[in-house]
Amino acid sequence: MVITVDVKNMFFDAPKIMAAVDAAKRRNLSRQLSYIRRTARQTLRKRAKPSRSGQAPSVHTADKFATLKNIPFFYDTSTDSGVVGPLKIGHRKSVPNILEFGGTANRRKKRYIDLTKQEAKRGQTKHGRPVRLATAYHKDLDYHRAVIRGRVNYAPRPFMEPTFVKELKGGRVEDTWRDSIVEGVK
Repeated sequence: MVITVDVKNMFFDAPKIMAAVDAAKRRNLSRQLSYIRRTARQTLRKRAKPSRSGQAPSVHTADKFATLKNIPFFYDTSTDSGVVGPLKIGHRKSVPNILEFGGTANRRKKRYIDLTKQEAKRGQTKHGRPVRLATAYHKDLDYHRAVIRGRVNYAPRPFMEPTFVKELKGGRVEDTWRDSIVEGVK
C-alpha cells in the first residue's frame, strides 16, 4: 500500500499570504497617513492674529481650497510609501514650506510710508531700509510717499513634523498593524 501526501497543501498558501500582506500594507499605510492628516488639521486653528514662533500656524481663510487645512495624502503602490502634507498653491515659494521651516519671502502687499526730503534723496529710511518713491514730493505736507521693498523673514511654525512625532509616540502606528495580516488570511 502506497500513501501519497501532497506536502505543499500541509503548509501555508504563499500567494494567499502575499496577497493578504499587500492588502494589509496598503490599508494600514493609508490609514496612518489619514491619521497624520487629521491630527495636523486639528493643530491648525482659525484666528485673526498670527501664531507665536514655534507654535502651529494660524489659518486666516475660510476658503476650502486655498488654505493650510487642505492636506491631501497619497500612497504610492510602486514604492510602498506615502506622502502627506499641505498643497503648494501658486507659483511663488510654498507658504506651507516657509511656515514649517521658516525662511524669507518677498513682501506681498505694498506698504506705504512717509519720508523726509533727506530720506527720499538717499532712497532709504532712517533705519537704512531701501525704498522706492511712489509719488512726487508734497510741498504742502513736506514729505515724500514711498513703498518699502524687500524681503520678510518668517520664523518657523512647524505643524507637520510635530504631528508625525505625536502619531508615532501615541502608538497609533503599531496599533494599525496589530492583527492586520491575520484578518486578511482568514
